[in-house]
Amino acid sequence: MTVLVVSLVVAAIGGFRLVVKAPNYPAATEGHLDDRYTERSGRRGRRYDVKYTFTVDGKRFRGSATIHHQPTTPHCTVYYEPSNPNDNGLTKSKMETWAMVAGVLGVLGAFGAIKRLAPEGRDD
Repeated sequence: MTVLVVSLVVAAIGGFRLVVKAPNYPAATEGHLDDRYTERSGRRGRRYDVKYTFTVDGKRFRGSATIHHQPTTPHCTVYYEPSNPNDNGLTKSKMETWAMVAGVLGVLGAFGAIKRLAPEGRDD
């Protein structure tokens, strides 16, 4: 039982750190969206899978992303890691939305499990 509680506390702390200390890309530059993109519709609305190019120190790089608004201009801001421009995205945060949601749910789930596993107070 103690091992389970300690494991849940460690998971909660890890999930909290994941959400609070999400790393950001330190550099940004102007990019160019490709003319073609894929539109998908679902329960969460429309999403657009886009591809883009950008240049760092005279070298051209490519990337892809899913965005929630239809592209209206070929220009975009690309965020990237200066030591490895292949690590890039169209949002400043490196963390994907699903990872943030998973971190929050992990924290909430761990605390809920701890509360259920904690012994009830006794009236003696």
